[in-house]
Amino acid sequence: MTNDLISAIRKHANFSSEDAKIIEQHMLTRHYSKGDFFSAAGKVTREIGFVVSGVFRFYAIDETGQEVTYFFFKETDLFTELTSFHDEVACKGYLVAETEAEIRVITKDSWKILRETVKEWDFAMRRISQEGLLYNIKFHRRLIMQDALQSYRDFLRIYPTVAQRVEAQ
Repeated sequence: MTNDLISAIRKHANFSSEDAKIIEQHMLTRHYSKGDFFSAAGKVTREIGFVVSGVFRFYAIDETGQEVTYFFFKETDLFTELTSFHDEVACKGYLVAETEAEIRVITKDSWKILRETVKEWDFAMRRISQEGLLYNIKFHRRLIMQDALQSYRDFLRIYPTVAQRVEAQ
């Protein structure tokens, strides 16, 4: 499963086999049941996850007390609450497993070591973050400009299996 993460990162930067070994040494494997939280509002996030299998959802609670879903993360996605992770401030929302899931985790301490020892680490992580940010900006722009039915159809087109997998459990 680690090879999936290394392959995903290698799409953004060239890592030597020695770099790959260092990265692998700094990853943990975790299993989540549906409903388990990766991070929660009010707590500082000190880990980044890579989805090997399963689906995670990021949501926040609005002023009326309703859950507002912002993102889904599925296989080969890196995820965390970035502001909390980088600035060490409390999360504004929740990252929860919506299905049984397996992830690879990199802790904040390991992140610091990888930044110091793997030459292309920062470059690859910036590229991955930029790619994800651009995708989410485009996705949210479409949602704002559309009615609910069209937004739902786009969601099903973009995430064809997520709705089925989340509802099935």
